[in-house]
Amino acid sequence: PLFRVLMRSKIRFPIRLKLLLLMSALVMVSIITYLTLAINLFRDDKTTLIYDLNASVVRTLASEFRSDLDRYSDNVRLLAQGYSNPDWRRVILTNESDLLGFRLYDVSPGKDPASGPTLSEAAALDHSEGFLEEKGISGSEWSEWTKSVSIPATLSPGTSAPIFLGAKFLKPDAPVLVYAEGGRFEGSPSPRVLVGFFRGDRWWSALRNQGVITPILVDSSGRAILAPDPSTLDHPDLSKNPLVAKAIGASLALELTDFSWNGKRYLGAYADVGEGPKIV
Repeated sequence: PLFRVLMRSKIRFPIRLKLLLLMSALVMVSIITYLTLAINLFRDDKTTLIYDLNASVVRTLASEFRSDLDRYSDNVRLLAQGYSNPDWRRVILTNESDLLGFRLYDVSPGKDPASGPTLSEAAALDHSEGFLEEKGISGSEWSEWTKSVSIPATLSPGTSAPIFLGAKFLKPDAPVLVYAEGGRFEGSPSPRVLVGFFRGDRWWSALRNQGVITPILVDSSGRAILAPDPSTLDHPDLSKNPLVAKAIGASLALELTDFSWNGKRYLGAYADVGEGPKIV
């Protein structure tokens, strides 16, 4: 009889315990839902912030570099017109502290049509003494390097190669920019190419001081011109990078995008810097 009584009896939970369990379950569901929404919102806000930061950085750098390129163009054109006048040279060199050297080349048809036109030096001007002394670079090293710089002879406005822009670290802390443009200029019966060598400290510093953003200056072929890490220029071809490939093939002056590279996801942006170069 006792066994039957035990079998017939049922386990009963107090109503308070049931309410407590129900409320606990509702609280847990609410917490999980809130955390899920908060994490998604945080991720979206972080993504938006990075996009905005990328856009701001590339837009600002592109604007600064574009302004400098316009100034470089004005200075090499002025030197091309009055390089033989000492007073003219002195005024330009005084006003342009970044200018280290200037070269003027005449363009003439090559002996072999297949090889294209050639360059012959018509004038040269150096103003690099202070920079060389500051960076510990010898005059012979500077002369040897400037002579070795390969400048395209086909530079011309309105073509796919209106300007040439390059950079070289003569020392780990001594980047030098090479700016060149070509065309027919007043007083010259034949096409000419104007080349200016400029200090790259300011540009390099601007690229390095962007926190988590890693901006790189590339040309229209996807070749790295200047980067925060000088070793990037040892292997400058970045054309296979999805962001760079999109930048050099796009008609937009500014664009934000996300892409995958070497198994990682990135958020990036690019902006035009004059005719050809871009900041990515």
